[in-house]
Amino acid sequence: RYQAPAAGAVVAKATLPSGQILATRNRDAAPDTSTVRLITRTSSLIGLLRPYLPALTRASGLCTNPETESSRTITYSVHDSGARGVFPVSGLAVTIALRVVPLTGGHAHHDESRPNGSLAQRGLVETLSTSVTTDPYGRATVTYFPPEVAGRYEIRSTLPSGESRKDTVVVGITLAALGPGEHYSLVGNNPPFHHPGNHFATAATIGKLNALADSVYNRIRSRVNINDESLETGGLFDYDDLLRPWQRPHCSHRDGRSADIRTNVSDPRVARIARRDSIVITEMAIKIFGPSYVLPEGDPPHTHLRVP
Repeated sequence: RYQAPAAGAVVAKATLPSGQILATRNRDAAPDTSTVRLITRTSSLIGLLRPYLPALTRASGLCTNPETESSRTITYSVHDSGARGVFPVSGLAVTIALRVVPLTGGHAHHDESRPNGSLAQRGLVETLSTSVTTDPYGRATVTYFPPEVAGRYEIRSTLPSGESRKDTVVVGITLAALGPGEHYSLVGNNPPFHHPGNHFATAATIGKLNALADSVYNRIRSRVNINDESLETGGLFDYDDLLRPWQRPHCSHRDGRSADIRTNVSDPRVARIARRDSIVITEMAIKIFGPSYVLPEGDPPHTHLRVP
């Protein structure tokens, strides 16, 4: 609507459905010395963003992952706020930068090679900074593509004037902790303790692991060791982090649906007993998990399990 001139100024105002008032002022209007330039985020960051899952196939066929892409679009609004109203700022270059928050996502180790994700379509090189020009409504939009590694990632938007805001995207999935059990022990958190929480899983996986441990104990009166389900919010589990940090020795163990299990027998001098126990575990696991989701493996003898 048109507002009558005041002191030579011509002001046009528009009210959005949200109630926000946008205004434009002609170039002959007296400057508003009270104007403050602001940048706000107008899109929601509530909820976890699922880690990227590349297409992976294990030779055994037990772990076959189709590529699963995820992303989050983030929109910022730049406007001048003053006594005469709120003015969207168009044609302004907004710098948007990305960085990981160290020691998050269940990884108690960090170096500069840790993946951050990308502010552009996924490629061989991560885009950690980009410039976006605001549209006629003062909006600047960027899309964030997360890495395989779960954790917290900061996205900072900065105006040419130096005004900036910081937002955090949480990459991961919701999992529950597998606690102590009567017929199993939790193992695998070995020095230097770079992954202090390696026993997180879905509720279905936890239920099946408890059932398997009970069944094995009733059969051979031996507790089992459960190793490496997933990190606290899933994502890539780089157990060989000293030599190959942020790489994928695990095909699975990233979504709370996998585990390795064996009895307490690991001494090479009693390898025969370990193999016998592994056979029993495999037999019982097939009944609980199904034959397509059980894989006996080598040294030390153990059984890899996966929940459909």
